[in-house]
Amino acid sequence: MPDDDLPKYFDRDGHRISYETYGRLRLDRGYRSVAETIEHRYRVSTIWLGKDPRPDLCSDPGNGPRLFETLIFTPQGIVNSVIHTPYLCWYPTELEALAGHYEALRWLRVRRAVAN
Repeated sequence: MPDDDLPKYFDRDGHRISYETYGRLRLDRGYRSVAETIEHRYRVSTIWLGKDPRPDLCSDPGNGPRLFETLIFTPQGIVNSVIHTPYLCWYPTELEALAGHYEALRWLRVRRAVAN
């Protein structure tokens, strides 16, 4: 299998890493977590994935692989069941992921205000 066809793993700075390093870092909750905010009964979570979740859909040749993800969960662990709109965003850099985390909080506050 050519090297380009092999899965590609990256650290938080976007540098290629081995599968072994990726596995070790994925087990480190402190390394994996970028931001987590509890807002009423919702949890906004932004994490480092270390690889493109769907390179066929997400990669942008100008920005590189999407290595970070933001999701909104209820306390039961369900993605956005009350708001009825799933929230999932992927980002290529940690800085964009952190900005995206705060955008998710804004999104949640707007949806909650409309629902109330």
